[in-house]
Amino acid sequence: SIVKDYSSSTSSTWIPKEAGEYRLAIHARRKGSTEVSHKVAFTYTVKSLLYGKTIMLDPGHGGRDPGAVNNYLGIKEKDYNNSLTTRIYNKLTSLGAKVIFTRNPYEDKFIDLHDRSEIVNRANPDLFLSIHHDSSTNRLASGMSVHYSTYRPLLEDTSGTYVQYGGKEYKFVREIREWWDPVRRTSDPGIVYLDRGVEKVVNIRDVMVYDNRSPSDVAIKSEVFAKYLYSSLSELSYNKNYSYIRDHNLHMTRRTNVPSALIEAGFISNNTEAIKVAKSSVQDQIAQKVTGAIKKFFITN
Repeated sequence: SIVKDYSSSTSSTWIPKEAGEYRLAIHARRKGSTEVSHKVAFTYTVKSLLYGKTIMLDPGHGGRDPGAVNNYLGIKEKDYNNSLTTRIYNKLTSLGAKVIFTRNPYEDKFIDLHDRSEIVNRANPDLFLSIHHDSSTNRLASGMSVHYSTYRPLLEDTSGTYVQYGGKEYKFVREIREWWDPVRRTSDPGIVYLDRGVEKVVNIRDVMVYDNRSPSDVAIKSEVFAKYLYSSLSELSYNKNYSYIRDHNLHMTRRTNVPSALIEAGFISNNTEAIKVAKSSVQDQIAQKVTGAIKKFFITN
């Protein structure tokens, strides 16, 4: 293909989108002439677009935390997460990426969320993906979802951060790592917000926190990555009625300091979908779509 036709300009740019060996030929001719006066050709090898990139994968749950459980089929989410993570790992490493884990998918080990996010931040990979499968009390729920966070409390000035709670918008003040919720009677992260000049605290599960008006560079890249994931996974035969992408302050997307996203790759609470997603061929398709989204992210970022 022609990168650039004859021109008086001496510069041109072309970026290959796949690894491989390329042959570049340059023909020159004098102005006004149709005869080629000089020819030069050479070959060069382009390494994988993922060569030199470090990608961290996070197989959700593990050990004493099984994640979602389908008692009828006798399956646990952590096993599905492990299997899909392994397939994504194989595809990424075959493209030259360095892939590391928060938890090795071959080890059934419990690591809490705070430790996982700290593992990510210490490793400082180029990209982070948390891998899950969904559950719902609606046994007919079927589809996938992709999550990212514009709210990144460890990275940015939170002056533009706001809280949505009870249909209203409030000024964000700070996040409390552990707060005793007297209603749920559990210790969870608490969000402090300003209501008519008075500081109030609410469980992070009950609110949404955003910084989409002045997001950090990491937050911007996370949204780009999430959109690529959603677009790529949408090419598979997921139920579109239950599939979505969301700016969502989940722990593994809000408290990691690198471009990050989380996927729910199917509902294991739905017997039909659980059986389908367990198939090697379907897991390969999902892994291929995830890999494609990662490649596209690094092409454009």
